[in-house]
Amino acid sequence: MPILTAMGTTKIDLVAVGRRILEKREYHELSIRSLATIVGCNKSVITRYESGQVDHPSIITLEAIAKALKVSFYWLCYGDQDENDVKNQLKNQIDNNCTKAKMILNIAELKFLNQTIKMHIHVSSMKLLSQSFDGDLAKDYQSNLETST
Repeated sequence: MPILTAMGTTKIDLVAVGRRILEKREYHELSIRSLATIVGCNKSVITRYESGQVDHPSIITLEAIAKALKVSFYWLCYGDQDENDVKNQLKNQIDNNCTKAKMILNIAELKFLNQTIKMHIHVSSMKLLSQSFDGDLAKDYQSNLETST
C-alpha cells in the first residue's frame, strides 16, 4: 500500500484517499473523465488515485482534486481528522527535529569548549611554570605535555 509521508512521519493512507475521491466524485455526479478535465490530468491518473495505486503522489494533484471536489486538502488526505490536529502534528515534528539539531550542535559546542579549556589550562600552566621556576623546568614540563597529547 503506497504511503505519502510529510515531514518523515505523518502518513497519508492513499487507499482511504482514493475512497474519499470516489465518494465525492460520485456525490457531485462527475465521471472520471470530467474530474480529470477539471483537474487537468489524464483520466488514468484519477483512476490510479481512486484505487490507491499511485507510486509517487503529487501534492499539486491532490490539491487540484480537493478543489474540484469542493473539499479541503486536509479532509481529502486525512479524512475526519481535524486540520488543526494535522498542523499541530507537523509543528511538533518540526520542533522535535529542531530540538535534535540543537542538541547535536550543543554537543559539538561542548567538545570545542572542552578543547579550548584544555588549551587554556596548558597555556596557563606554562606561564606559571615560567614565572615560578627556571627555564629548564618549564621546558621539561612542556615536553611532557607534548608527548602526553
